[in-house]
Amino acid sequence: MSVLPPDGTVATVRPTAGTARRMSDAPPGASAQRKRESDMSAIRILAGCALAAILTSAAGAAFVQVRDAAGGEYPSGNPDGFFLSGTASYNYVYFGASPLLIEYAGTFDFEIDRGEGAGWESLQTYCIQPTNGIPFGKQPGDLIGATYEVRPLADHAGLTPLQQTYTRRLWAHAFDLSTQSALGAAAFQYLLWEFALDDDNDLVSGAFRIDLSDPHTAQAAALAQSWLDLLISDAWTDEVELALLHHAWGQDLLVRVVPGPEGFAIIVIAGLLRQRRRRQVA
Repeated sequence: MSVLPPDGTVATVRPTAGTARRMSDAPPGASAQRKRESDMSAIRILAGCALAAILTSAAGAAFVQVRDAAGGEYPSGNPDGFFLSGTASYNYVYFGASPLLIEYAGTFDFEIDRGEGAGWESLQTYCIQPTNGIPFGKQPGDLIGATYEVRPLADHAGLTPLQQTYTRRLWAHAFDLSTQSALGAAAFQYLLWEFALDDDNDLVSGAFRIDLSDPHTAQAAALAQSWLDLLISDAWTDEVELALLHHAWGQDLLVRVVPGPEGFAIIVIAGLLRQRRRRQVA
């Protein structure tokens, strides 16, 4: 999200009442859970093969074009912003040694051209590099957008293997919820920033920290903490395979990857399948 300059105020970060802890006892239905995890591992292997196929080309890499979608909003509620309507908000956070920042959070409402003849398609997504900017302008002023390289999720240096797993599980269980409200979108974004910038799974300490003095930020942090608890306790185990959309200086974005029919690789754009299902039902 685009970083706003500090507003000049400094607020004290207070610890949360309960920090997430890993459960030591195996949950009920552990046998069924292990089978589900085995099935997910098989799906992940297939999806990984699909991603490898996507990344293989004459130049050794795959590229897509991303631009702003028409409409959207800003956190102020003003129209024609980068965010899906109803999801944008101002959030009070710290990155590393930075002063208090008022940071945009929300579901990005973009479009993507995969270069496969389908033209521009919906891309609802999030970033994992909050201190980088958006490398393109808004519609209708910028209809071209920027070129991104498709890379494996593991290419993001800030994500440990465990955090990659948490990111895939978070996307599987909470992405749809995150697109329905500003609180959900902020909570989802907080966790992505935590995984990308930190390794302590603590939202109020470390390289990424949330300031709980702001009511909206505190509410979103509570929701994020509840989701983090579910990830750490292995209550959430379903996963989707994700890839990076990497830009040389802009914010990296995330997309889903699944194996397609007859082994063909498909990038599944977040939100695209949901829209297609709605059109089929209609």
